Amino acid sequence: MGAHLARVDKILRRLGRSGMMWSDMFFAAAMPGAGVYPPNAVLSDDILAGVPDDISLVYWDYYHETEPPYDNMLRAHARFPVPTVWAGGIWTWLGPAADYRKTRASAWPGLEQSRKHGIQEIFAAVWLDDGAECSFLSALYGMALYAAYQYTQTWDETDIRYQFRRLTGLDAALFDDITSLNTLPSLRLLPEGTANPCRMLLYEDPLLPLFAVDLDGLADSGYYLSLAQRFSVYLNGISGTDALFVRAHLRLAQALAAKCRWRTAAAALARTRTRAQALAAVPLAAENEAAMEALRLALQALWMATCRPEGWEVLDIRLGGTIARWRSAAQRLSDFARGRVESLPELFAPKLPVLRTADGRLGCFNVWSSYVSACSVGKTMPRPCFEAKETE
Repeated sequence: MGAHLARVDKILRRLGRSGMMWSDMFFAAAMPGAGVYPPNAVLSDDILAGVPDDISLVYWDYYHETEPPYDNMLRAHARFPVPTVWAGGIWTWLGPAADYRKTRASAWPGLEQSRKHGIQEIFAAVWLDDGAECSFLSALYGMALYAAYQYTQTWDETDIRYQFRRLTGLDAALFDDITSLNTLPSLRLLPEGTANPCRMLLYEDPLLPLFAVDLDGLADSGYYLSLAQRFSVYLNGISGTDALFVRAHLRLAQALAAKCRWRTAAAALARTRTRAQALAAVPLAAENEAAMEALRLALQALWMATCRPEGWEVLDIRLGGTIARWRSAAQRLSDFARGRVESLPELFAPKLPVLRTADGRLGCFNVWSSYVSACSVGKTMPRPCFEAKETE
């Protein structure tokens, strides 16, 4: 790594440029196998000297919710002979819904400690991991929060919300309701953790409900219907891209409400295994298929209005595959109800916890393929079907 940095530094100097790099690999080198930014890492003289003097180190931390971890890491970074940049996060990478609870909880202590340590440059990172399901527009209020701290070194959310509406025409409460797609009543998080039940519900297979135990007692159709109603109110008086943004979340809430109704019926069917109950659930599968198609169209309209078309195929495939599974679910239930098959083993199999801990807290996956099946769907790179031959 040192040799590579020296080479990059030489190029930068030749071009009259300076650089930045993430700093976590230096801490990993100081304490191998201890994770990202181990708090007790001992930085040797060799590690400290391994950074060229015109490449700033970017300390990224979107996770801690109290000041001491930031203070500790910024003190460690101060030992390097180069400037430190802090990168906080606007949480847009957990699926289709941004998380402003975690954004606030992690940004405030990071900003406070950055100010106390005299950090001169800060990033608000807006990652779009695994398909960019979350719209860029979801980061708007997070930018307002970071900007407010830049100007005032504090957060007066009453004033921020007022200024935000003046600048954008949007109600800041919209972004809290977007967060509510992931903050179900009675949901308990791991310490400093996150959860994305919105994504779990959206992609959980209708016949192979991986998260039946995890979401038992949490998923509620009435909760999502109330969110859908609030999103419909936000549509009043807006148009263009803003309306597309709000409508996409309205369709998402409606799709999640439909999915919750399905899960209730499917759980009852798995217990009783009666053909009459299976027949009664068939229209629910059709309802979910329609809700998913409405969501797909809303997300497509938003994407095409705000992004390059490249990339939409990823979400089209995901949502289209989910729609196909609803058609399969309707067919399988119909076959069972009419006696064409004797059982539905995929639905009737015993359910086990996946992300829920013994004390009832809910964890989080960050990859779509982890939600759609217990099988390995796109988790590994396929081997090439040919061998490259060396040529002279």
